[in-house]
Amino acid sequence: MAKQTFKDAAEIAEEIERAGDYRNAARLWGVAATLANKMENQQWCENRADFCRRVATRPFKGEE
Repeated sequence: MAKQTFKDAAEIAEEIERAGDYRNAARLWGVAATLANKMENQQWCENRADFCRRVATRPFKGEE
């Protein structure tokens, strides 16, 4: 089985987030962060994970 790349992990996290599964998206953004080689990519993924965790626990109006 091929090793997962940052790009693959980030694309999957993006798809899951767009589907509205914020809890799993947060987890997957965390995985992508660990695979990132560039600090700015790691920070971006960590910020997306934080955002998804927040929305999973406190959705925006109309998304409940």
